[in-house]
Amino acid sequence: MKSELEKQLVKDFPFCFGDYGKDMKQTSIYWGCQCNDGWEPIIREACAKAELVISNWVEKHKHDEDFNIDFAPRLSQVKEKYGTLRMDFTTYPEGIDEIEMAAEKKSETTCETCGEPGKLRGQGWYYVSCIDHSEEKDLDSLEIVEEAYIKNKKEN
Repeated sequence: MKSELEKQLVKDFPFCFGDYGKDMKQTSIYWGCQCNDGWEPIIREACAKAELVISNWVEKHKHDEDFNIDFAPRLSQVKEKYGTLRMDFTTYPEGIDEIEMAAEKKSETTCETCGEPGKLRGQGWYYVSCIDHSEEKDLDSLEIVEEAYIKNKKEN
């Protein structure tokens, strides 16, 4: 993901990205968002929801005797795996799991490169892409004909 998009996510969601910038031995979020820009809106939507869950968790536990903000839930990793988005958290208070799964599900039909509708493609190394960002070998002939028909119809 482009640095400026990633930095804006970090700025907008301080609870989710609480470990961002820490040593690589402490967290995998050190590597940032390991996916392309097309999934930024999915990550943003998930983080907006997760930020509320984490904020409520902090509010609920801040008066606990052993409370330490360093142990609040936060993202440990954001990456592409088996073609879809994975957002892993350090802990899973109620609601985080659903947010994580919804983001993964949305990524299954969203081009990782541009964010347009796409589908899971590839053989061995999977990815989600629209027709424009697909490798030729991963397009089936019916899809190519359909895309040509749609383009031709728009031009005429």
